[in-house]
Amino acid sequence: MAWAVALTKSNRELYAQGHLHRQNYTTYLPRFLHKIGNISKIKVLFPRYIFIQIEHQWHSINGTLGISRLILKNDNTPAVVPDKVIEELKRREIRGLITLPTQGRFEVGENVRLADSPFAGYIGIYVGMRDADRARVLIELLGRSVPIEVDEGTLRAVAVGTVK
Repeated sequence: MAWAVALTKSNRELYAQGHLHRQNYTTYLPRFLHKIGNISKIKVLFPRYIFIQIEHQWHSINGTLGISRLILKNDNTPAVVPDKVIEELKRREIRGLITLPTQGRFEVGENVRLADSPFAGYIGIYVGMRDADRARVLIELLGRSVPIEVDEGTLRAVAVGTVK
């Protein structure tokens, strides 16, 4: 047995999963808890994708309701996901939901330089993480502090003594 990946129709991951289960396929649809303020929603970790355990018969997957297509290699056989990838995802689950890192690389209040964004070169104050990869930073813009959200990967540490 091997894990393959199917592309689902937009927002139809759970629908496709139900139809795959009716065909006796074992599936894995990693999900996580997404929090914005006081609102929490369960979201799919890889939107439009579902892992399916296959053996020999897999052609019926393409005709399954909610599925767009099975991801295939150049030789028209299913692309296989290593078991280690699935095991690692499952290892990060707590009560059926993947735990995502919420602690950013920076401390709240730390000065950071923005790079690779429309605000490249600006120095701001790190406020915290919005979700898995969005950081909140306060920058001086038009004479006042403005909060912005950027990809955490665009932030760089500011050497001590370089902030003016």
